[in-house]
Amino acid sequence: MKKDIIVDKDKNEVTLLLSLRRRIMARDPCMTITTKMAQTMLENDDFKLDKCIVSDIIDNYNANSKHDGEWKFALAKELPATSSEEAPSSVTVSVAATQKGKKKASRKKKK
Repeated sequence: MKKDIIVDKDKNEVTLLLSLRRRIMARDPCMTITTKMAQTMLENDDFKLDKCIVSDIIDNYNANSKHDGEWKFALAKELPATSSEEAPSSVTVSVAATQKGKKKASRKKKK
């Protein structure tokens, strides 16, 4: 399997190009690559993905199968961290709970 990862110059999108080998003998492994698998490959390479823009499915079950695929994902935008002056160090929340009177159900033992 051949894998190419291309990040665009604005760093908004990442493209994954995969190519599977054709099976020649019966003992060659059958492989299928789906969008979820492609997403997992990129996340394992430390990419933070937002959504899939272009999806694809490839496999090598027979000679007529699609062996080359392209997936395009939007990269997640990181929010700027707030400074310690802007963010409060602790938050106090007061909660008042009231309990309504409940009657306990009594069970009688049968003899």
